[in-house]
Amino acid sequence: MKTKLLKSVLLGATFLLYTGLAFSQNILPTDAYGFELTNVDWNNKNTGDQTGNIVEAWTQVAGFTQSLDQAQSGTYSMKCDLVATAGTVPKLQTWRSNTNSEHEFTTELATYKVKAWVRVTGDAASNIKITINSQPAKPNLTLNFPDTPTGDWEQIEATTTFDATEAETVGWISFSLVGIPATPTAGSVTYFDNITIEKDATASVNKINNELSGVSVFPNPATDKVNVTAPSGSEVSITNIAGVVVRQVQTSSDNTVISTENLPSGIYIVTVVSEGKTAVSKLIKN
Repeated sequence: MKTKLLKSVLLGATFLLYTGLAFSQNILPTDAYGFELTNVDWNNKNTGDQTGNIVEAWTQVAGFTQSLDQAQSGTYSMKCDLVATAGTVPKLQTWRSNTNSEHEFTTELATYKVKAWVRVTGDAASNIKITINSQPAKPNLTLNFPDTPTGDWEQIEATTTFDATEAETVGWISFSLVGIPATPTAGSVTYFDNITIEKDATASVNKINNELSGVSVFPNPATDKVNVTAPSGSEVSITNIAGVVVRQVQTSSDNTVISTENLPSGIYIVTVVSEGKTAVSKLIKN
């Protein structure tokens, strides 16, 4: 069965798809993202903490159920009856669940591959929209369904990259079933199972090989200035969460003072480059 290749979008900015990379093992907890949890605590601002199954815990827009009908592995999968949910966009958002922080993962400067197992009977929605939420950026991935569903389990995937402004943050995920037909035929059901995120295995090696050592940024948080200790001749840039470079200097000594007095409060990324090596630090401006 032919599978469409997918698109990766970051709030209006297109990321390149990466091929030929070696990816490491799944960084998500398999019991949660395989929908095997049956008793969880969750945060609902309207009704307070409750218990239930993992799909109930993550429901933002009703339409998914934890199902014994099918499973790619294990016992349960996530099920959406398209007839019952026609005209809606069923959505799960993982941050609502707070048992053992199974909704969280840490992003790094790396390329990530998101995979989902899907089984479609009857009509299909247009795609699965998976949003990797993090601060400050939220890359949106579209995982396209097979051209001609056969009723068998098939794995679909998309790839995206976190840059310096998105690294070292806590992430969580939302899932939406987008483009459900207005009048799906009877028996149109979509099952999902075993959502995974894999990180490029070469990223940590490259980070070590190319990392500039001996760099320090202080004070942090900063108020009106920040000191950057780095080799003389380094290129130093400070970038805001929108990806705009707000300060850029070339150092003339091993310690450089950069004014932050007129910068708005918030999170910034300090990037130091010297002789082909790079150091990246997160800076908080009070």
